[in-house]
Amino acid sequence: MLPLYSPHYGPGGIPFAYPPLGLYLFSVFIKLTGKYYIYLIWMPPIYTLISLIPLYYLSYELFKSPYAGAFTVVIAATSSDLYIAHAWAAGIARAPAFIFALFSIYFFHRHFNSPSKNNIVLTGLFFGLALLSHLAYGLFCFVWIVCWTLLKPSLRRIIDSTISICLGLLIALIWIIPISSRFGGAIFLNAFNSHSSGDSASFLATGLSAWGRLIVQNTLPIRSNLLMMVLIGIGAFFLIKKKEFTLLLFYLLVILFFPENARFVFLIGSLIAGFGLSTVMEQLLEIFPKEKDLLAQSLSIGLVLFIIGFLWYNGYLSCDNRCTRETQ
Repeated sequence: MLPLYSPHYGPGGIPFAYPPLGLYLFSVFIKLTGKYYIYLIWMPPIYTLISLIPLYYLSYELFKSPYAGAFTVVIAATSSDLYIAHAWAAGIARAPAFIFALFSIYFFHRHFNSPSKNNIVLTGLFFGLALLSHLAYGLFCFVWIVCWTLLKPSLRRIIDSTISICLGLLIALIWIIPISSRFGGAIFLNAFNSHSSGDSASFLATGLSAWGRLIVQNTLPIRSNLLMMVLIGIGAFFLIKKKEFTLLLFYLLVILFFPENARFVFLIGSLIAGFGLSTVMEQLLEIFPKEKDLLAQSLSIGLVLFIIGFLWYNGYLSCDNRCTRETQ
């Protein structure tokens, strides 16, 4: 059962056309405990912590390096954009969608490396759950799957990806059908436009110079953090050196067509940065094979110091940026 309108969200009285899964989880908690404030305070941060698990395995599946997974998790965990999007109260809908999206993409890449029917089904299942939780994360899953399938094509991959996407859409039909019958298909386009997703195409149509302006505008979460820019630059350099362009092309696509979604820009940036740091670490181990054990221990200590330093730096930077905005 879904209400027809939302009386208190935004200006009030707007159609209730939101993916409902996160709200159903919220309602179950209220029914069992009679309390809602505890859920709003505690569950979004808990969901956010849980999301680091599929993020680690996704990074590992992409780069086949435990160091890459560890660095990616550290960088993502310190992101104020990901924190605000998922650990605040709005995370009751966004954070579960984030978890489902990461699991869907993880099983999609696992299928790339180890094809199996289970991976096809799990990719589609979590894609459907992401759609049922938040439309933006469902779209992110869809674009990721399509992009990787088309940039690394084979007939088998195209068929398997199509099956996963159809399965996810089939699961989401339990929400899409009633919403479409109530408000029509235009409600979904309105939802994208409300987040300025529809503005990108019109903005780009104004001329080639608009591309550069849009990139500058949408990379603000990265450009405002000098250390993050350097780390992404290192990762991009090694990806280009290995002639692995898919993630970089997808990153550009997200920057261009996911405006006002800084969390996605930082998420992919953390994957690239984590890969760059792990590559540096692994090359150091290869350069000094005789001192590998000692170097591994030293680098482990360095990793701990990096974690502490990165946490401090990002925390300081977030506070400094917020204070600057408040004094302007």
